[in-house]
Amino acid sequence: MEEKGLGLPPSYDAAHGVSNPTFDTIYSPPMSEPTVSPPYYGYSQPAYGNVVSQQPMVNYTQVTTVPDNMTLAILSLLCCWPLGIAAIMKASDSRAALARNDIPTALADANDAKRYSCLGIGFGVFSIVVTVIILVVVFTSLNIYSY
Repeated sequence: MEEKGLGLPPSYDAAHGVSNPTFDTIYSPPMSEPTVSPPYYGYSQPAYGNVVSQQPMVNYTQVTTVPDNMTLAILSLLCCWPLGIAAIMKASDSRAALARNDIPTALADANDAKRYSCLGIGFGVFSIVVTVIILVVVFTSLNIYSY
């Protein structure tokens, strides 16, 4: 007895009237001039399908100089001398650390010098403003034109 369905199924091409492709229809020789594909999201595809991309790189910069804030420290000495002295000492330490190429210590001392200088200038300006206000109030409240 012969069973049905044991043979190979008919091919799709033969069932639908499509012929088998030949080597000439699959392979087409390269074009004489490269073509450019349409742009994708603002970028155009390069010719021949080669895509060249570069990985993002991290740039490291080496710190070679550190501002020691000595000028700011001297200015703060004129406004508030205790904080000004501390700022000058930290600025001097920052210069010494930079001279021995100790960059992290120089940066830390420079930041401390800047902090002390800004505090000294702020305290000095605040005390001058308060002093001027007190003097204005005292002199305007005096009755020096009394007869």
